[in-house]
Amino acid sequence: MKIIGQSDFDAAGFRDRPLWTGRQFRRAERIVQDVRTAGLAGLLEWSRRLDGAAPEKLVLKTRDLERLSDGADKAGCKAVDRAAASIARFARAQKKSLSEVKLSPAPGVTTEARIEALDSAGGYVPGGRYPLISTALMNLIPAREAGVGRIAAATPPNEKGRLSGIMAYALLKAGAAEVLLAGGAQAVAAMAFGVKGFGAVDKIVGPGNVYVTAAKYIVSSHVGVDMLAGPSEICIVADSAAEAELIAWDLLAQAEHDVLATPLLFTSSRRLAARVNAEIESNLRDLRTADVARQSLKRGAIVVFRSLEAALSAADRLAPEHLELHVSAAATRARDQRHFGSLFAGGAAAEVLGDYSAGINHTLPTQGAARYRGGLSVLDFLKVQTVLTAKPGPGSDRLAGLAAQLAELEGLPAHATAARKRIRGKR
Repeated sequence: MKIIGQSDFDAAGFRDRPLWTGRQFRRAERIVQDVRTAGLAGLLEWSRRLDGAAPEKLVLKTRDLERLSDGADKAGCKAVDRAAASIARFARAQKKSLSEVKLSPAPGVTTEARIEALDSAGGYVPGGRYPLISTALMNLIPAREAGVGRIAAATPPNEKGRLSGIMAYALLKAGAAEVLLAGGAQAVAAMAFGVKGFGAVDKIVGPGNVYVTAAKYIVSSHVGVDMLAGPSEICIVADSAAEAELIAWDLLAQAEHDVLATPLLFTSSRRLAARVNAEIESNLRDLRTADVARQSLKRGAIVVFRSLEAALSAADRLAPEHLELHVSAAATRARDQRHFGSLFAGGAAAEVLGDYSAGINHTLPTQGAARYRGGLSVLDFLKVQTVLTAKPGPGSDRLAGLAAQLAELEGLPAHATAARKRIRGKR
């Protein structure tokens, strides 16, 4: 990795990278439009061209998933069970932390905030370079715990046109009632608009490649989406006492995701920077995913700051997807950081624990979006609905009078009249 100084980092624009090129977006638009207009025929045509294998069966139901699961590795299934339990426990606790609201702003008048689950949701589960079993759990379990009525998923078939037994088991465990065996922009379009045998959903969640992300943006005026997440990011802030070996492996763990991933180390120690760089080069020699990781590492950097405080401040401005603090008093320092997808405090808090086993979600905002939203959670599958109930009387009269006064200030006479008509004796 290149080692640069603080001033070079400020000018590098690590957050200002487009999610897609114009050519990629136009292709995603074409795919979405073809599926929307041609339905199943459009989906099958693009799946044939892009997924590499025609699925034996396009839509899998519960019985299909159960049959495929029978052949799954038993030890793998037990690992899925343990991870699913952690994710479900966290999602249930999140939901329990919410409460409905009922107030009386005036006598005879009540205002309410109700919390309702979505009718349906679809989770996109990448399966191209790596079959992301963990993403099946992360996408769907929060939906299940929120109480979503219909939970669907879409994931590309393997090279034989099938769904693996362990992926089938994970989807079934997460609550999927049906699975569309298709990937890419065509799968997003099918979830948004529906095709024969697979109905449209109300919201689409989950990460994917650039075409998946572009397709989510294109369909977002028709269906809900969680976020437009780009390639994976990690920012590690470390002091001079941090363990170079752990930091190197955490950077490599992100780098092997994608050639477009961005691994960053912020430190005030030039000695640590050199040690981490040496560890990375040493470990790359035997890493099976080294070809991908090397390209990703070129997009990242090790940045030497004038002070640890400057490094922490820069990380907060960056608002990275993953933020690791390898610093003394990490838990205390963590309370001062405001902008991140997920934060991992202390050398033992490996980001990969968040990816798989700790229970927090790994579908997270990227490219600075952590400034205004958090990661995928049970909240993404709930909606807050407000209700106003009013009985004729002094209380509703007072609120109607106030509404009429404000409507007049805005120059909206019909609004004002509609309010005054509710006031007793003013009709």
